[in-house]
Amino acid sequence: MTRNPYILGRPIREKNKFFGRETLFASIEDNLNNGTRFIVLHGQRRIGKSSVLKQIPNFIQLQDFVFVQFDLQHHEYNSLAIILEELSQEIVEQTNIQNRQIIPTLNDLQANNSSAFSRRFLPQVYQEINDKNLVLILDEFDVIGNHNQNASHQSHFYPYIQKLLYNEKKLFMIPVIGRYPNELPRLLTLFKAAPFQEIGLLDEIGATNLIRKPAEGILTYQNETIEEILKLSAGHPFFTQAICYTLFSLAREINIWIVSRDDVKPILNQAIENAESGLNGSWDMLTIPERVIVSAIAEATVKEVGFEKYSEEQLFAFLNKNGVVKAEYLVEAADKLRKNLLFYDRGFNIRAKLNLYWLLQNHKLKDEIPELNKIEKQDIDRLKEVAENRREQSAEVIQLYQQALEINPNNFEIISILAKEYLQKKDFIKACELGKRFYQADPQHHKEEYLHILSVYGHHLISNGEFSLAKQQYQKILEIEPNRISAAERLEEIDVYEQRLNPPIPNSPKPIRGLILSLILTIATILGLGIFGVRYYNKFFPCPQGQQKQWLFFCQPNKTRISNGDQLSSSR
Repeated sequence: MTRNPYILGRPIREKNKFFGRETLFASIEDNLNNGTRFIVLHGQRRIGKSSVLKQIPNFIQLQDFVFVQFDLQHHEYNSLAIILEELSQEIVEQTNIQNRQIIPTLNDLQANNSSAFSRRFLPQVYQEINDKNLVLILDEFDVIGNHNQNASHQSHFYPYIQKLLYNEKKLFMIPVIGRYPNELPRLLTLFKAAPFQEIGLLDEIGATNLIRKPAEGILTYQNETIEEILKLSAGHPFFTQAICYTLFSLAREINIWIVSRDDVKPILNQAIENAESGLNGSWDMLTIPERVIVSAIAEATVKEVGFEKYSEEQLFAFLNKNGVVKAEYLVEAADKLRKNLLFYDRGFNIRAKLNLYWLLQNHKLKDEIPELNKIEKQDIDRLKEVAENRREQSAEVIQLYQQALEINPNNFEIISILAKEYLQKKDFIKACELGKRFYQADPQHHKEEYLHILSVYGHHLISNGEFSLAKQQYQKILEIEPNRISAAERLEEIDVYEQRLNPPIPNSPKPIRGLILSLILTIATILGLGIFGVRYYNKFFPCPQGQQKQWLFFCQPNKTRISNGDQLSSSR
């Protein structure tokens, strides 16, 4: 069986299986030649940092430099003496020094406050390597320094490294960190003059070589296939390897060794499964606010047209539709994610579509929003406990819960409790506002709670004769649950009651109906004019001589009556 040439799950040590990063290696080499003794590399998880470290001695072959690699991943809780003891062992082993007696013991390092490493061990190492420069490549450098924050200046790791570099002119270090440099203020302060270089996404040439060259002569990729793979991976080396590994397995299974664009989509789920460790690794590095932002971006990408061009305000408008309000910790998370390799500089767009599809499958926004309850949890739990102890003082209880919500405006446990408190106090407006938020955040679990608030508010409005507002509440209920019989019945009852209060005018034959309308208009006109209107009308529109006003507006000839009842015309 043809062996799959694509590598998953381990750093690439073989020079002939590593592709890309030429610019990065050239920059490191220039810095070493220029005497730069502390060069920081940084990049997110599974971006290929460890592979880069393994390849530094392969691609940077300087005559006066000897490279030693050391992984600090499992030393977070170890003392400085233990770290230096194991580092000494690695130096001796990787430089092929035969005299192992020069390795300082743990007792020596502890007794001499670690000076046994710099004063006795390192001078002997320089002698054994013919006075060359020693370059320590330190993986997972950022795991050190987070533990024992109160350790003394002498024993703390970062200050010790700084002092060591100052005194040892032939010692160079290339530490690698898996976080953004600005998240490590202590590191930035101590090594502020050091160059920081990012291990980022591969450029198009490097990514294309990573796709084609491992399987060259066996598997052929059409140009359109390369384009499709790059859309999915965005040049992320681990994602690229996972996709190609899956495509090669398919080609081997069906014995067809030309890969077309149409072959890519069917293997997507399997590629995601093969990339699971890398995808999880990237996710694990995110904070809770960052996870909410990322899940929101993924969801908005498929729900909102043109979301990749959205501004920050439009992102928060989408979050608001899901019950999440803008908070400082979310703003900071969004700002930091703009610098993440998976996003473009402008707008919010997940570059690696493989990552996008994985997020939509595994980290839906509604599942991540409840995690916001953990933010400032200790302070909020303390206020919650005080509120529960003062249950009889309802006004103070609400004030305490409101204070908790100000600490974290997206704590949905407090939102739910506060909504019930407002409902009990018959502050229906606030109860509905909060109820809508926790319903938007999790419709499945909070639907009945929100519908109950709307129903109670609707009943209250009916009791107070505010039928129009009451109808709005029941209509909201039916929008959420169209088959809600009780809400439909309340709307019918309101309609019947309103008809009884305002019965319609019976239908009349058209001529009579027209006469009635004319009469109504005439009466309205008369009433509208009023007494002053009639007076001014008669003044400016008098009757001709020999006539007088009849029925306020009409001119009629003057007539007199005589005793015998005969009617005569009056003389002029």
